[in-house]
Amino acid sequence: ISQGTVLSITTNGATHPSAQTFIRGASQVLVSAFRFSNGAGETQRVTRIKLSLGGTSAAATDLSNVVLYKYDPDTGTETQIGSGTGFVGTVATYGLNTTPTLDPGLFDVEKNKNYIVHVRSDVTTSAVNTHTIIIFVNEVRVDGVQSKADIGAATITAVDTAAEVMSTGH
Repeated sequence: ISQGTVLSITTNGATHPSAQTFIRGASQVLVSAFRFSNGAGETQRVTRIKLSLGGTSAAATDLSNVVLYKYDPDTGTETQIGSGTGFVGTVATYGLNTTPTLDPGLFDVEKNKNYIVHVRSDVTTSAVNTHTIIIFVNEVRVDGVQSKADIGAATITAVDTAAEVMSTGH
C-alpha cells in the first residue's frame, strides 16, 4: 500500500469566522474552521490534534470547553468529535499518538477527500475584553488505516490571519 503524502490542513474559508466580538459567558461560539485534505494512497486516521492559543494577551482562562466538530457541508450540520477540553498554557490536545500501531483516532479522512473540522468554545465570564484570540493548528499526528502504521505529522498551513482575530467583549 502506498502511503503517499500526509494530510494537509488549511483554514476552511467557507465556514471560518471573520473577526467578531465575543460575549462573556457565551456558549460554544465558532472560533475556527479547518479543512483536512487527503491526497494520499490510503485513508488516513487523525490520532492527535494540538491546537494553539495565540493573539494579543490571550489566556487559557478566556476560553473553556473547547470542542471539535465534524462539519458536513452538504447538510450544514455538525457532529461532536470526542470530548471538549481546555487550554493548558497555550495548547489544547485531543487524542493520542502511539507508534507503531494503528490508534483508535479522532476521525478518518478517506483518500482523495476532505474533512472539515469546526472548533467551538465557551467564552468564560472572566474573559478580558482587551484580549484578542487566535486559534490555530499546532500539530496533527496521522496513521495509515490500511498500512496500520504511523505516517507522521501532517502539513499545516492553517494559521489564522489578522483579519480573523477575535476579541472578547462585554
